[in-house]
Amino acid sequence: MNFDQFEKIKNISLKRTVHINSLSEKNDRTLLYGCTLMGDTFHVDVQNGLLHKVIYSSNDEARVYDSGDHLSLDGIIPCKRLYPKYCDFEFCLILTKAGIDLSFTSWTERPASTTLYERIVKTVKNLLNDIHNAIGEDFYERINRT
Repeated sequence: MNFDQFEKIKNISLKRTVHINSLSEKNDRTLLYGCTLMGDTFHVDVQNGLLHKVIYSSNDEARVYDSGDHLSLDGIIPCKRLYPKYCDFEFCLILTKAGIDLSFTSWTERPASTTLYERIVKTVKNLLNDIHNAIGEDFYERINRT
């Protein structure tokens, strides 16, 4: 292969994504929930028409955050295990058809958690506040004047 062919192959592999439009229902909900080998909590959800991927440390701080109308399939599940009761069937089917290995733990009947969605909302709000504080008020004022 020549250099141009090599670049083409690299770019194809970089475009492995899952898009919000892959879902028939785009309502706010948890898509994947599990834990990593480090004991962190892993969460992918739909919120306000966007996909969100968050990895929380043991003290509930977001260590990794990614959001958009699509997410890369490479490393989408850095998990030790997924809890099937809290995962979305349609999303898991999409990932399985894309060749992503889903490492589920055994099925356990548990009461549905109402804190998952609240947790992601809190994290997103905190991230937006951090960005706002880093940029400063004058940035928003300059944008509004243009």
